[in-house]
Amino acid sequence: MKDTSGGVCLGTIVEQLISVTNLLHTELPHIDSLIKKAQVVNDMSTAELKKYMSENEVELDIGKQRMLVEQKLSRWIKDKRQSIKYCSLIIEHTLYILWSHLDFYTTQVISRQTQRVHVSSSGTDESTIEWKVSIETLMELKQGLVSTFTDTFITQLLDTTHSEYATVDRSFIEALIRRIKRLLQFIK
Repeated sequence: MKDTSGGVCLGTIVEQLISVTNLLHTELPHIDSLIKKAQVVNDMSTAELKKYMSENEVELDIGKQRMLVEQKLSRWIKDKRQSIKYCSLIIEHTLYILWSHLDFYTTQVISRQTQRVHVSSSGTDESTIEWKVSIETLMELKQGLVSTFTDTFITQLLDTTHSEYATVDRSFIEALIRRIKRLLQFIK
């Protein structure tokens, strides 16, 4: 999963997937908390309202304070929802990138092994065929993904689909995970 050419490697994609999944799991309870607070703004005391206001805003009358706090909470909720949507999008795309690259690399290595058999029997020089993905690279990729795609992490990924705010398509995530696991089992 290393790249010595200076480009982005799949390890970076895996790290992004892990960090965004963790971020999403921290954001979901936070948005629930903000929504609950927004629902009780009218019942908040002035001391509670002050937590959400600047020094200048504290001098306003209680009605304007409540309206101001409600607006701030609404804006924060909107921002959190947008952040959660971005996280959902990143999760779907990183999983797709991982699956497509793993599929391509696996196909390329298998194709190479099959062509070597044909090349050897046809008498063509093997050194004329250049391959970018070695079986060692594929095994390294497999080891990295197997250590990442634990049952706990897969459960955490699938849990992201239960939230009403996340836009992750559960069937799409399940299909990609299934395909990645199948390819990992296929690599020997």
